[in-house]
This record gives sequence, structure tokens and C-alpha cells, in this order.
Amino acid sequence: MTTDIIRQELSPSRLLDSPSAADWRRVTSAHHNILLEGRATSIESVLCQLAPWLPEPVSWQLGSMLALPAGECGTLVLENVAALNGQDQARLRAWLDDPTRRTQVVSTLAYPLFPLVQCRVFDAALYYRLSVVRFSVGQP
Repeated sequence: MTTDIIRQELSPSRLLDSPSAADWRRVTSAHHNILLEGRATSIESVLCQLAPWLPEPVSWQLGSMLALPAGECGTLVLENVAALNGQDQARLRAWLDDPTRRTQVVSTLAYPLFPLVQCRVFDAALYYRLSVVRFSVGQP
């Protein structure tokens, strides 16, 4: 399923306004990587709705202290992904590129990540891997 089809079937505004269990199950069942951009309180609210549907086991990481799980991981929740330095971005991309790994990544940050890609501060290939389904939440 391509990103365009996913976005048509799962409108971010519909999901955030009145999410159903079926909607969250559809987003998470295919191990789509999810990027949440916006206010911390809004992101926490979305994570609470999403958490019951994340593939187990779930590993929580702070972007500035990246320690990738060595064993099985169903979901990696990476808070403040923009804080990753270039070396950690490369490590994360290589970890995701492992063909034996079936890990869904849910990344969060307080502001849009794409401008960092345009300035070449954030790896473009990693950005596109992480933003298969992207939600802007709690924006003014």
C-alpha cells in the first residue's frame, strides 16, 4: 500500500478528530512508521490513543540518547527525533534497513521536520522512512 493510498484511507484529520479502534488498528497493523509533529500535550494524547494498538514489545527512547534495541522490538517510540545527531541518524537508518527487522517506528517532535531535511541537518532518506504516516497535532 502506498503512502498516498494510506493517506486517503486514513485521513489524519479524521483520525485525530474522532478516532476509532479500527482506524488505529489499520494504521498500526501493517507496521507503518508514524511521525507526530506538534505540541507535546497533543502528541501525548495521540500516543495514549495509539498505544493499545502498537505491536509489542514497545521500546521508548529519547532522541538525544539513542540506544537501539538489540533484540526483538515490535515498536520503537522515538521522542524528539530532531535531536538525533548525524551519526545516530545513520545508525537508525541502518537499523531500519535490516531486512530481518519488522519494527514500527513512532517518532515525535515539537515542530515540522521537513525544514531540517531541506537544510541538510536531517537525513532525507531517514525522514521519508519515518514519515510514512505523518500527523500534525495541536498546531496553532
